[in-house]
Amino acid sequence: MSFDAEWTDLKGDEEERRRAGHFFAILKRIELNRDYFERAWKLQPRFMAAFGKETAAVFLKLHQARRSVEVSASMLVRSALRNEPYDVKFRQKLEGDIWNVGEEQDPIKKLVTEFERGIEDRCFPVVRQKFRAKA
Repeated sequence: MSFDAEWTDLKGDEEERRRAGHFFAILKRIELNRDYFERAWKLQPRFMAAFGKETAAVFLKLHQARRSVEVSASMLVRSALRNEPYDVKFRQKLEGDIWNVGEEQDPIKKLVTEFERGIEDRCFPVVRQKFRAKA
C-alpha cells in the first residue's frame, strides 16, 4: 500500500505518475530509512571484530534484502514510466520483492528474519551472561 503524497516529487505526466507512483513510494521509503542501513554498515565491522568474521554473512542478508527491494522497485518505476510492461512472471517476481503478494515463501522476509536471528543468536548469550541473576 502506498499513498499519493509519497510520490509528489515523481516527474512525469499524470498517467505516468499514476502507473509508477506505487513503486516510487517504495524507493522513497528506503531513502527515508537510509540512516538505519548506514548504521548497519557502520556496525558490521565492529560486530565482526567481536563475534568473528563469519558474521559478515549475517549482515549480507540485510544488505541483500534492501538491494533486492530497491532494484525491483527501480525496475518497476522505469517500466511504468516508459509504459513498457514486463512479462507477467517477471513482473510478479519484482512485485513479490516489494510486497508479499500472497506467496507462501516471501524471499525478502526470509532474508530479514535470518538477519534478525543471526544477530540475536550471537548477542543473546552475551546478554544472558552479563545479566544472569547471582545466586
